[in-house]
Amino acid sequence: MASPRANITPAVLVWARKVAGFTDEEAARKLQITAERLGSWEEGTGQPTIKQLRRLSKLYKLPVSVFYLTEVPAGFQVMRDLRRLPGTGLRSYSPSLTYEMRLATQRRELAWISHTE
Repeated sequence: MASPRANITPAVLVWARKVAGFTDEEAARKLQITAERLGSWEEGTGQPTIKQLRRLSKLYKLPVSVFYLTEVPAGFQVMRDLRRLPGTGLRSYSPSLTYEMRLATQRRELAWISHTE
């Protein structure tokens, strides 16, 4: 019996990976799948199983329901530090630091909302 597939939005899957701070190769390695399989999910030519979606959710530290949104959510954007030495590219952050920045942003927004009410 085939495992049920998750009919998720590919653009949201790409957004979730980037928000979590993973490259496609890193995410595929952590999920123990090939980069090609992850790429097919992100392109919309393939779909993960429900079990694989749960693993994605855990890795990216996002609720499963986020992957079913019809479009990429507005809001949190990964912080960019544009200061750099000549000849170096944009700085990237580890997935754990990216997650902590996302939590800090959420907490700040909640504090602001409760402060203004």
